[in-house]
Amino acid sequence: MSFNHAQIWQAIDALARSHGLSPSGLAKRAGLDPTTFNPSKRMAAGKPRWPSTESIAKALAALNVSVPELLALYRAAPEAQAPGAEMGQEPAVPDKGGARSAVIPELSEDAYAVELRSDAYRPHYRKGDQLVISPSAQLRKGHRVMVKTRHGAILLRRLGAMTEGRVGFSTGLDGGRDVVLEREDIVLMHRIVLASQ
Repeated sequence: MSFNHAQIWQAIDALARSHGLSPSGLAKRAGLDPTTFNPSKRMAAGKPRWPSTESIAKALAALNVSVPELLALYRAAPEAQAPGAEMGQEPAVPDKGGARSAVIPELSEDAYAVELRSDAYRPHYRKGDQLVISPSAQLRKGHRVMVKTRHGAILLRRLGAMTEGRVGFSTGLDGGRDVVLEREDIVLMHRIVLASQ
């Protein structure tokens, strides 16, 4: 399997997300400069900048992940199949040249956008709206969040009470019921910081 420039960075992003980390968080975990894997570092003087073999090796070692496991993560990532992201799929961390989504530097370097491709979330959101999601934004009760469970379900909810082992979510933005999830069942819980309507 060969990688082009965009694909190798997508694989690194998938690795970070699989462990609940941002690109900066992954770099820190690996003992690297926090900006090593940041989107802003992926181009230099207008030319593609590739991650070093050493930085990839350190990231894999820090997470106890093998190269075949990294490749499996990449193959499973939606952005390996098509640009952008849909609700119902794991969101992609876009590159700055993406046509359907964009990094929002003033929010955080790891912010990304997800385009809604259905009207299931009316009246709060409509088909075509883009939600700006921030993995590093602080989470408090009442914040709107996007949640992915280990079963693959994607929920848009308001954050409720949190304990060490469980997280509550109030009535969903899709009209769903209140729900309490075990923390171990939550793969991703990122704050919705902006909606482009």
